[in-house]
Amino acid sequence: MIGGPEYISVTVGEVLNPRHTLPQAFHSTFLRLLVFFVLGTFPLVFSPVFLFGAREN
Repeated sequence: MIGGPEYISVTVGEVLNPRHTLPQAFHSTFLRLLVFFVLGTFPLVFSPVFLFGAREN
């Protein structure tokens, strides 16, 4: 990840209400990344079962 404290300080300087906006942005970014990576693993995990009919006996 490219960034550091200087990017956070620049963002705080440009936002109207940083005490409300920054935590909300951090939470939404975390949730989006979590959903993206968790939902992105489902096709990889289940692709042999659904695409090729591979089953364990």
